[in-house]
Order: sequence, then structure tokens, then C-alpha cells
Amino acid sequence: MPSSEFELDVVLLALAPEVDPRYERLYGYLQDDVNRRLPTVGLALDLLTVTARERTRRHFGAEAPLLGRRVLRLEPDPHTEAAPVADRFLVLDEQIVDVLLDQGSLDRRLTAYCELLAPPPAPLEDEALYRMVRDAWGRAPLRLYFQGPPGAAQRRTAEALAGALAVPVLAVDTEDILHDDAVLELIFREATLQGVLLHLDDVESPCTPALADRLAAYADVVTLAGSRPWAPTKRRPLGVLTVPCPPGEATRRRTTWRQALAAYGAEAAPADPDALAVRFRPSRRPTSTCRSSVEGYPSR
Repeated sequence: MPSSEFELDVVLLALAPEVDPRYERLYGYLQDDVNRRLPTVGLALDLLTVTARERTRRHFGAEAPLLGRRVLRLEPDPHTEAAPVADRFLVLDEQIVDVLLDQGSLDRRLTAYCELLAPPPAPLEDEALYRMVRDAWGRAPLRLYFQGPPGAAQRRTAEALAGALAVPVLAVDTEDILHDDAVLELIFREATLQGVLLHLDDVESPCTPALADRLAAYADVVTLAGSRPWAPTKRRPLGVLTVPCPPGEATRRRTTWRQALAAYGAEAAPADPDALAVRFRPSRRPTSTCRSSVEGYPSR
């Protein structure tokens, strides 16, 4: 995101047509060309700088924050061949536009891989795990690996954590994207911008270099789920903590509900027994599905 007042002003300049289309006519007038309905680098420098020393294009270099972090991109004028940098249009990334306009929805490019969920009010059964996540939330990076076989309720545990924190959860199916750095960048930025708990399903250890780089740069809490024991990456230490998730009580509850529904001839969607197992328990004292290995974790 912008790291200076100038960069913030550039973002607002590019955002204006998304707020009110009349800015397109204004930009055409200011640039003396009705076809230039978006602000250009030159217009930004004209409006936001005073001295020749300030009029530098370093803010629009490939490694500068605005472009390097893909907050915006520079698009050439389709009516001009080989347009210089000053004549290129400032176009905000649609993910940034959605967040700034408080759309509250998932980036459209991520819908094939992600779900943005408001978790059900299910109790979290591991107080030590909750305290650890609560203490790190918004303050320090924390990487938790929920290890267990399929059906061990790793995602349910992440949802319960998110519910305890009163935040949504961004659940990601990573099967097809573990090597796609561009998509992973969008996912991690989406989690940051939305202020949600990021949960990555189907992460097999050791993780890919692309995922390792994103995990290393992520400054908040992320949970991962996989079946094999976590193996440290060769590139850099990530400090991943393993939380064992045996197929215990949760699996038995789902089986019980499936058998009960079948006995009464009730038709149920595949997700219904899971939802019933989370909401309705056979005893007053719940047993943990994903039990952390940090039972003695102290409160701060």
C-alpha cells in the first residue's frame, strides 16, 4: 500500500473515476483531450508537485511501492504508439478499488480458489491454541500447521478460531496454485486488506518456494492444513508450529449423524452432517479435534 503522502494522493487521483464518472470528463479537460478520461503520470506530476526537484518519476518505477506491490499499473494510451511514461494511464488494481470502496466481497480473480466465510458460532475447544492466536493477532506473525488425515476437521478448527476472534476466515484450496506466485500474492494481500484469518487447505510439506516466500513475508496469523508431518524448507526458516488433528470425536459425530439421517430416510446435502456435528454434540463437555501441542502456553 502507499508509503507516502504523494503515493496516497496518486491512489486517490486514480480512484476518483470509480467514485464519480464525472471525473473522467474533468480529466479529459485538464489533459486537453476528451479521450484521456483517466489520469496519466504527467497529470499526477502536474497536480501533485510544485518544484522541478519534486517532479520525478521515481514513484512510477517498476520497483517503486505503487507498481512493485501492484497497487496500480501503467497502461499505454491506445491511440498513441510507444507512449512515454508521462502519457501512460494510472489504473488501480481492482482488488484495491474494491477495498477502498468498501465492497466487502472477495476479489473476482480468487473465487475459483477461495471462500470468504463468516464462521458459525462454534465453540473453540482448545483454550491454549486460542490464547496463542489471540496474543499474536495483529501484533506478530504466527504460522500454524494443522496436521491430520482428511476429515480431521482442520478447516472447522480454523473457522472456530476465526469465530473466537470475531473475524471472517479466508479459506483457500491450494491444490492448483502452490506454484503460482501471482495468485498467492493476491490471496495474501486479500487477507491483509480484509482483516481476516487466512486458512490454506491441502498444503503438503515441504511447501513450494512460492508459498514459502509469501509465508515469510506475511506479518499476521495464517493456518495451514495437510496430512504429512511438516518439514522445514531449505530456503529459509518459517517457524511453523504443528497442531495435531487426529480423526477423533468430530469424525464419530459426523458418522453418527449420517447413520441417523439414513435410518429415517432423510435426504441430506453432503455438508449437512458436518454442520450438525459442529452444532450439536453428544455431551456437555466437548472433546478437542485439533489439540495443540502447547498446552502450557502462558498468557501475556
